[in-house]
Amino acid sequence: MNTRNFSIHYQDQNGRWVICRNDQCQDFAILNLITNKKLLTITLLLIAAAVAVAYAPMMPSFKRNVVPVAIADTEAAPVAKDTIPALTDENLLVEIKNQGIICEKHVLAQAKLESLHLTSYLCRNANNLFGMRYPGKRETTAIGVYLQGQDTIIYGNPSELKKYLTKPTYAVYASWVDAVKDYKLWQESAFDLEGKYLSFLNRIYAEAPDYVHVVDKMAKKIQD
Repeated sequence: MNTRNFSIHYQDQNGRWVICRNDQCQDFAILNLITNKKLLTITLLLIAAAVAVAYAPMMPSFKRNVVPVAIADTEAAPVAKDTIPALTDENLLVEIKNQGIICEKHVLAQAKLESLHLTSYLCRNANNLFGMRYPGKRETTAIGVYLQGQDTIIYGNPSELKKYLTKPTYAVYASWVDAVKDYKLWQESAFDLEGKYLSFLNRIYAEAPDYVHVVDKMAKKIQD
């Protein structure tokens, strides 16, 4: 039997399904379409698309749940967007230099890597360029926390936000500029540049035993 050359009637007069091999029958074209694999695929795709469009308004929407907490006491109030330059590689590098961040080009590369070239969810929704966690001890410019896995942002002052540190959180900033400022604060707290330099002098440069001590003492007396 050539399956491309028969058709199914819905019912005959006795209420049964029947197979028709008459290509002149009005129902012949129906199964000829269905048994053609290429046309069947196209037909099914069109039906699926029509169903998706019809039911789209009924599907639940996924939205970021922002839960505001009192922020009146925080010093890091949100900054008006029109005062912040657009986030681009060029502007980001300028801000990194303005903040006096060391290894500026490496930090720019780090920001691009952590933020998927400035397009990540954290970058777009929390202004978090470096994947920074909300700090428990050091000073920070962050004004909120993003609760990982809950798609929730909570704003508040440091004393309010620290209670969330037992959970996986990321820092939230009022602007990407604040994120760069916070990176500078982290760099200062985590990397003792002055100590590293004195250690370098002691290993490479100094000959007298107390050379580094004398240099450090004199440096502290110099006025800015």
